[in-house]
Amino acid sequence: MWRQLTALKAATSPFLSVDALGRKGALWTAPELVCDVSFAEWTPDDHLRHPSFQGLREDKQASEVRREVAVKPAEQGLTT
Repeated sequence: MWRQLTALKAATSPFLSVDALGRKGALWTAPELVCDVSFAEWTPDDHLRHPSFQGLREDKQASEVRREVAVKPAEQGLTT
């Protein structure tokens, strides 16, 4: 994976805004790889709580990735 990441090395962050968290010594890359991550929840400041890398995905392009939003059962047409 290190070879894949270094091949995508970028001079600057691909994100619109980056806080100071983890910037020193960071290796920025073009957003081309997609990975599966398990996590407990989103924090109020939009960080992942307890993220765990599950592996790279080859079935999805980076341009297809969207943040999933939880839907309440009533919104899915289900009744309790």
